[in-house]
Amino acid sequence: MIKNPFNSFKYAFEGLKILWEQNNFRIHVLASFLVILFSFILEVSQTDFIILLLCISMVLVTEALNTAIEKICDFIQPNIDPKIAVIKDIAAAAVVISAMVSAVVGVVIFWGYFFG
Repeated sequence: MIKNPFNSFKYAFEGLKILWEQNNFRIHVLASFLVILFSFILEVSQTDFIILLLCISMVLVTEALNTAIEKICDFIQPNIDPKIAVIKDIAAAAVVISAMVSAVVGVVIFWGYFFG
């Protein structure tokens, strides 16, 4: 039986809708929009823009994976469990690490355009 290849897109967009319901994801999308806006205003180089886009994607992907891990944990153990809490904390730490590294990269790149 041949599967409809468009179903995978349908499911992916369903996932994006679920992610959009997460406050942190919306905050990251807003920050991403601002970074892209400043990139155009300041006319950053193509290389700098690609680096910024890679950082943006790293943060959004880690946020998506964090949300997926949290949903799996909640499905497996709906009650408060210290072992599940550790898993969720580690997944959240991945988001924080990617956001902090991206912020440093953004400061380093934009610094030259603001003060260079």
